[in-house]
Amino acid sequence: MKKGILYIFRNANRKIIILFVLSVLVFISFIGLLYKQKEQQEKTSAWVDQSNQIIYILSRIRRLVAETESTSRAFLITKDSSWINELSLIYQKLLQSTDEISGLLHVSSGDDMDVILLRDLIHRKMNLQKSFSGLDINDNKISDKLKLNGEGPQITREIVLLVERLLQNEDKLLTKRTKYNQENYLLFVNIALGGLLILFIFLLFLLLQLQKDISRRKVAEEKTKRSKAKYRNLIENAGLEIYLTDVQGNISFANQQTTNLTGYSVQDLVQKNYSIFVDPEYTTEVLKFYNEQIASKTKKSYYQFPIRTSSGKQKWIEQLAMLVYEEDTITGLEFIARDITDAKLIEEELKISELQRMENEIRLKSILDNSTSLIFIKDQKGKYVMVNQRFKDFFGLTEEKIIGNTDFDFLKSETANYNKQIEEKTCNSLVKIESEEIVESIAGAKTLSIARFPLLDVNGFLLGIGVVASDITEKLTSQMQHKIAIKTVETSHHIQEQFLANMSHEIRTPLNGIQGMTRLLIETNLSEDQKNFTNMIIRSLNNLAIIINNILDYSNLKAGKLVFDHVSFSLGTLLEEINLEFSHHLSNKSLDFTIHINENVPELLIGDTYRLKQILSNLMSNAIKFTNEGKIHLEVNAITQLDLTTLIEFVLSDTGIGILEHQMDNIFESFVHVDNGLINSPGGLGLGLTISKGLVELQGGTLSASKSSTKGSVFNFTLPFEIQQTNKNSVSFDEYDVRLQNKKVLIAEDNQVNQRLINSVLQKVGINCTIVGNGKEAITILEKQQDFDLIIMDLQMPVMDGYEATNLIRQNLKLQIPIIAMTATALKDDQIRCYSVGMNDFILKPFNFKDLYKRILNAIYHEGDKSRIIEEGQDEKLFDLSILEELGDNSSLLDIINIFFENIPEEIDQLQNYLKENNADKLSKLAHKIKGAVSILQSTELAALLKNMELQSIGKTDISFLEKDMDMISNLFSTLKDQLQKERDKIMKQMETGN
Repeated sequence: MKKGILYIFRNANRKIIILFVLSVLVFISFIGLLYKQKEQQEKTSAWVDQSNQIIYILSRIRRLVAETESTSRAFLITKDSSWINELSLIYQKLLQSTDEISGLLHVSSGDDMDVILLRDLIHRKMNLQKSFSGLDINDNKISDKLKLNGEGPQITREIVLLVERLLQNEDKLLTKRTKYNQENYLLFVNIALGGLLILFIFLLFLLLQLQKDISRRKVAEEKTKRSKAKYRNLIENAGLEIYLTDVQGNISFANQQTTNLTGYSVQDLVQKNYSIFVDPEYTTEVLKFYNEQIASKTKKSYYQFPIRTSSGKQKWIEQLAMLVYEEDTITGLEFIARDITDAKLIEEELKISELQRMENEIRLKSILDNSTSLIFIKDQKGKYVMVNQRFKDFFGLTEEKIIGNTDFDFLKSETANYNKQIEEKTCNSLVKIESEEIVESIAGAKTLSIARFPLLDVNGFLLGIGVVASDITEKLTSQMQHKIAIKTVETSHHIQEQFLANMSHEIRTPLNGIQGMTRLLIETNLSEDQKNFTNMIIRSLNNLAIIINNILDYSNLKAGKLVFDHVSFSLGTLLEEINLEFSHHLSNKSLDFTIHINENVPELLIGDTYRLKQILSNLMSNAIKFTNEGKIHLEVNAITQLDLTTLIEFVLSDTGIGILEHQMDNIFESFVHVDNGLINSPGGLGLGLTISKGLVELQGGTLSASKSSTKGSVFNFTLPFEIQQTNKNSVSFDEYDVRLQNKKVLIAEDNQVNQRLINSVLQKVGINCTIVGNGKEAITILEKQQDFDLIIMDLQMPVMDGYEATNLIRQNLKLQIPIIAMTATALKDDQIRCYSVGMNDFILKPFNFKDLYKRILNAIYHEGDKSRIIEEGQDEKLFDLSILEELGDNSSLLDIINIFFENIPEEIDQLQNYLKENNADKLSKLAHKIKGAVSILQSTELAALLKNMELQSIGKTDISFLEKDMDMISNLFSTLKDQLQKERDKIMKQMETGN
């Protein structure tokens, strides 16, 4: 608009400009005159209206006066008192009318005195009629007042005359005011016509310029169209469903959002009634609602109802409906809707949740009332708010005597004071307080286990305290008896273990010396008889060792404390040793013994050679014992082979007396012989088959016995082994001699025979030995001389044992000299403890000379297969979830295992990196952190190794010596991870099936 005017001025000639300016001035003057005339017109119109109003009120007064007369007559005729009430109402209207006319006449004329007179006459009239309302009409005084010239009719005539005079005056004034108003109106019209004429002339000149602006208008129209399009687009993209209907509900417009909501196209909706998409069950209700809105002319309404889309799907909408007007007529409704299906679902869920909450409250009350525990709630002042049935029964009180009262109302004062102190402490600390207290009940003194805990609202403000108390009187008595029983069993078990450990040490230590010395003896120049005698000694020692080992292994099997080695060996060589070991027994009974190894059996395997020999020896002893003639045959076959793992089957058959059918069920039981079922023969203790079965099954194999189809019995067992690709442990005696020549070894051993034996064995390969009798002497030597290549440490020694000595070497002397533990005890806990204090390897007495050389080479040069605490392939778990399972929640247990998989593998890799970087400080801290995590899983072996690494790396500048420990940790962790993965899969399956 501004640009158009400027354009006209820039392009107009001088005359038009002058004319335009003059026209503007005239127009402004014209507007001023019109405004002033309008004010005068409005003033005269107001006067006319006021006169009309006065005339109307005076006419009403005249009518009301007439009504008083007729009402009075009706009362005098009927004597009905209700007419008196009607008369009072009429006089109220008369007085109100006189008040109204008084105000108007005061403003418009000088008839104030007439109005005052009129009011006075009305009051006189009213008082007169009131005076005879309760009297007899025949009374002379009343009769005189009602006569034609009496006081009553006279007042009425005066009122009528006065009203008539006021009407005449007002009629004259109205005529005058009307004429004046008409004159003002004509003047206003003339002024308007004159102004319009001038404006018309101005417009004629301006039309010429407006003609030139047509093109501009067209451009403006295009802009307007675009603006409308933008507005339309705004409606389409407003995110709300907008549609218009007429009063009948027929749709005239619908945006795209509406079609998206309903599934109908715009063409399907236009000219259709909006009930097309209303849910049929709600159609009548919805139509009624909006028809009432139109009928009541309610501008806006808000409503929620369900709709049905074109596909039949139900949705909920909230809808704002506004009336659409054209002038004063309602032409339709404008609807703005929004999809609230999700909110409605949530609302329904909340309703369901509320119902469930109410049901839960009922269940909770039922649980509380049927609980065996005393459950109650107090407010901050110690007053009882809620108690369960058990509480009431315990004290023998009704709810009325408890609720709203405190402990001081029904308990002893000392008990109440004690409770108050504990409860105040609970409120102040906001922590649960548990205690065991003796409380007097109706049944006598009872011991209660009481848990007091704060009750907080959603904002954390204290509401009161909750208390759960359980009667543990009988439980305490039972626990006391149970503890006594457990202590007795534990003492017995400890004595048994200690006895076995001591017996192992006391018997196997001299046995180790005798066997070792006998082996050394047989390597000297002996006569043929001396060699035979020596071989008989060795065989007798072997039999004695088997009996001792069977006793210890049986105990360890029951306690779950057996340990399996993981070394490389030649199966053919091992079987030849078995053949040689039993050759004397076989020749004595003229029995043939044959061994057949199938071609599919690998020559080199990795496993526990000691346990394999023990199993085969037990079965061979059994076969020889019950076979008097014929033969014994051992068949070896590889059943399956996968990558570097194979399952080997051993089948030992004989031509002996065989096994009867009724003996099959108990052949593997403890202390049982197959001949008569009792220990009454010189064949041993009856533990061989029991131990053999346990050893096989612990390594993941099976052992069974059957009767031969011809004669005798057949024992069949399988064991899994790893396949050794190359015999990297096959070292000749000469190589031992070369590689161990001049190495310095400190030996801590208290038994003189074993001292002599170990010294002789090591001197054979050129090792220089220093021998001490206990751990304290070893520490004294190391404080002065620290150039030893290896320490062989017996575990059980007087003065200071091997554990304490090793701990001092590692922690106080800070020495990293490799230490091999040597002991006669074969308990798993001892081996774990060895690694936890910092020992590097473990060897049992009696020992094999070559096995000792290999372990010394591994400890010094960090090579070759190493004895493991736990063999990787065995079934024994490296973890224990019993503590975590007490949570009673598989979901929480699974979360903990998942966190382990998320964090620990990366931390193990980082641990290896720190070792490579020689970063002792970070290695120690990370080992400590991982140790805490695996300790939660009760992985004691791995935790012990990590603890050793943590301690060994503190303050070190070179930690390369920990590489072998890192290898052990990595291997153990790999096994632990595989086992945990299986456990995790098992838990997830249980959660899926709900079992």
